[in-house]
Amino acid sequence: MRESKTTPKKSPSPGAARHPLPVTGERELKHPAHQHFIYILQSGDGRLYTGYTIDIERRLAQHQTGQGAKFTRAFGANKILYQESFPNKSLALKREALIKSWPRKKKLALITSKTK
Repeated sequence: MRESKTTPKKSPSPGAARHPLPVTGERELKHPAHQHFIYILQSGDGRLYTGYTIDIERRLAQHQTGQGAKFTRAFGANKILYQESFPNKSLALKREALIKSWPRKKKLALITSKTK
């Protein structure tokens, strides 16, 4: 029978924080300062793509260099036509899912209403 070797656990220094983020029972954001965005971009041939990100500029650059979603790798990414920000990921993803379910005409109406 093999003997198991265990290393004693190091106890944290008295001044060390045990939890760098507040613990509330719910999963906290890893980076609480982040904004959460949904966006609608126009592809090279005029199609619309709806997505989620925490960094709009970085995500657009990813789409434009072929490192984004399959859709934008196939059809390209021209520009972001619309964006909304949210205080947390859950709200942003719910809004993204809602907008993705809309027909093109309704998405265009949303884009038009926010640019006036």
